[in-house]
Amino acid sequence: MTGGSVPEHQSNHRQTTSEVNDNVDPLNLHLGEDHTKFTFGLKAFFEHASIATPVIFEDAFWQDYNTGRCSPALAYAVACRGTPYTDIHDKWIFQQNLASKFREVFLTAQSQEETLRLDDIEALALMIDFQYNTQDTVGQIPPNLAGLFLKHDSLVLITLRAQRDMQDAVQLARSNDRRLLLFWHVYALDAFTCLDRRRMSYIPSQLTNSTVLQHAHKSYLDTILSLAIIARNCMEYLCSANTKTNGVRVSDIRLLYKQLKDWEREIPPSFSKCRTDDKLDPFKNASVPNSLRRAVLWLLQINCYLQIHSCVEEYGLQDGTSLQGEAAALKVESKTVQVFNELVEICQSIKSQREPFSLADLAPTMARNICAGGCRWICARGVNPLSIVKPLRDDQNKEREEGITRVRREEYRVAALLLRDVVASALSHEDTHDLVGRLDEALNNLL
Repeated sequence: MTGGSVPEHQSNHRQTTSEVNDNVDPLNLHLGEDHTKFTFGLKAFFEHASIATPVIFEDAFWQDYNTGRCSPALAYAVACRGTPYTDIHDKWIFQQNLASKFREVFLTAQSQEETLRLDDIEALALMIDFQYNTQDTVGQIPPNLAGLFLKHDSLVLITLRAQRDMQDAVQLARSNDRRLLLFWHVYALDAFTCLDRRRMSYIPSQLTNSTVLQHAHKSYLDTILSLAIIARNCMEYLCSANTKTNGVRVSDIRLLYKQLKDWEREIPPSFSKCRTDDKLDPFKNASVPNSLRRAVLWLLQINCYLQIHSCVEEYGLQDGTSLQGEAAALKVESKTVQVFNELVEICQSIKSQREPFSLADLAPTMARNICAGGCRWICARGVNPLSIVKPLRDDQNKEREEGITRVRREEYRVAALLLRDVVASALSHEDTHDLVGRLDEALNNLL
């Protein structure tokens, strides 16, 4: 695999969705009356779902789709992920039907072919960790084993294998660009996922050291990849066996903080942090697509800081008994509260917008989950906040002390409720309702 910049996501000869004939079934999927809804899902994916997570090239997809070269798995995956952004009245049922069709054709191909097609792997990248309502047997593959083929680790291993086997059974549009984009998408997804799960990556360091971008990040994809490289560093420094046994080194915290600060300073001006009334505002002087990309980048950076805090909290510091260790612990605590305040400011901007789809609705699931994690943290923090108010004298009554506690809890509850409401606005994710229910339980602790 060759290194270099992530390929441009737009083409000079881009085919638009308006050129697609809704009445033609080039892949012979035989969807009958559902074909129109299927086409709506395809179009909605590129109009909405792919803005913040551009896994495939729109022009290349339509070229392959209209000429019958596109794999059925990719077509089903694209329509499945686009369906929540349509006004189909039974869209959740229809989405599950599309997901089942994807699973069937993908697993059938997995069991019959030694090497998966490039667009089959792209389809898997789109459908990773999708919540299926049924666990059907596909051919000779039992449900529990079938589920393993559709998980994150499977995507990583299949993508690595595809980098070694550069032969494609079908000549796809922009195949070289797509192969490069797929690898870097999986690389970035894996970096953030492994950091969240506190485990090492299957992607060898030597494979990426020679291919990571050697230039300043320019595009959204370049910028998110450069942050993924830092997330991978966090994973390697904070999630190693030595760290889990002996604690986090103060020098590693300093290094990671410096990398995150440098990343923020060097990102393109169109994605840099901007403020309205001294509060972070991703919508300031930006279109909806660019506002969404800003917010995703800022949230992922916040998540890196939060993961550093979480690892220090869980594993401790190697030299935590020294003055240097105490200073580092206080710095981590201070930075964590600061980025939580930034998270609240971002969510205030998101909630104030009035668009057909909220920013949380258009963002990847990981962004929604970062807001959910922030809500839980604020709920826990509100129960036992840092003591910063003037101490009460012995002659001051207990009633006033309880009043101060109530006021502080209410402040935390309002902040947590804001994050909860932003999570609830992610209506394109079917499991959002259950997640909000769990957040409501956490909020009850602040009543």
